Amino acid sequence: MQLPKLSAPAGKAGRVPGELLGRRFGCVAVRHVAGRGCTVRRGWAVMAVNRSAGPGGWGDPLERDPARVARDVKNEFVSRARAREDYGVVFKGDGLEVDAAATTALRDDELLLEARLPLLPAGTRCGFYEFSRRAGDFALAAAVGIYRLDGGKIAEPRLAIGAAEVNPRRIVEAERALASAAPGDKAFRAAAQAAMAAIEPMEDVINSAEFRRDLVLAVARRALERAAA
Repeated sequence: MQLPKLSAPAGKAGRVPGELLGRRFGCVAVRHVAGRGCTVRRGWAVMAVNRSAGPGGWGDPLERDPARVARDVKNEFVSRARAREDYGVVFKGDGLEVDAAATTALRDDELLLEARLPLLPAGTRCGFYEFSRRAGDFALAAAVGIYRLDGGKIAEPRLAIGAAEVNPRRIVEAERALASAAPGDKAFRAAAQAAMAAIEPMEDVINSAEFRRDLVLAVARRALERAAA
């Protein structure tokens, strides 16, 4: 880095890449002077700071081990935003635990080879319902509802919708409507309404988006009714 020539009174300073931090009588003034000049006054303690980028990496960043990316974030070599944008690595919440599902979704070349699902606790209730025009056809909408009872109230509810959107997914808005509610028609209809409002339904030349919304309203309620039966 080349430091600028300090100027005499009324003179102009040379140019310098980076920033110039000046301190006078305990007060700090920061001047961004990249591509510009800056006058340094007598009595200042001056430090010139030059910020430069690191060298280019080796290999495809999307192929880097997510655990190594997490280590880089921990050591502040890489920001969380860059970990997501450049390396396709997503973390859970504010911690450094890799969100494997989200990371896989970001990386186009990833292939799911294995999924381990925990056994449901004893007493868990589960119901499934789907609609298709004919037996054996692909469903136009499907729902699965899972919950358990705690003191007569719904606990740990899960409601997932499939076939109505591009990808099946849990509907957290419907789960909020179920949590701590008494199982019954009122709670099930509220959850089904929330699911219908939350989805972004597919549409084709035969089945409209509104038709699939109506189907979600029906299959979600019936799945929860089956879970309660």
